[in-house]
Amino acid sequence: VRLGATAVGYSLYVGSPAQDRDLAQLCQVRKECTENDLPLVVWSYPRGKAVQEKGDRDSLYSVDYAARVAMEVGADIIKLNIPKKLSGEKLEKYKAFLEKHEETKPYIELENASDEARMRRVVESAGKTFVIVSGGGKVSDKDLVGKTEFCLKAGVTGLVYGRNMWQRPYAEALEMTKKIKQMMQKYA
Repeated sequence: VRLGATAVGYSLYVGSPAQDRDLAQLCQVRKECTENDLPLVVWSYPRGKAVQEKGDRDSLYSVDYAARVAMEVGADIIKLNIPKKLSGEKLEKYKAFLEKHEETKPYIELENASDEARMRRVVESAGKTFVIVSGGGKVSDKDLVGKTEFCLKAGVTGLVYGRNMWQRPYAEALEMTKKIKQMMQKYA
């Protein structure tokens, strides 16, 4: 507040060995945000051995859980990765985990669902909390537009596309920014 901040950001590594300490600290940060009328942005990322044993940190289950935890601790905005479809050994480990627990069985059906349906599940788990997604590494124009479209259709509030803009030549980045702005207006 003394520095003139308009929000507070906190990285929460859901599933990490430090999760209990992170959650306690985050609750204190949430309290101070409330006292100072500042929104709280939580970067909620699954990490740690327990997460890897359940398939992968980018599985739908893991990203969905990260969304739910951030919402439950009072985030105003949640920044998440887009859940990825798994393959090979990661997929086998993930399916084995899901089949062991009754409450996780719906995720098995969603593993073959569209990217939009999978992202919609994450947005729904975040409740009324705004969801913004990380852009990840630089991808082609076609892939970026496709990713943007399914995320916006799924109800994502915003996009954080750093490398996907800064690693393009300036004129191309401006053109892509205009295209994404138009898409955001279309799906708003």
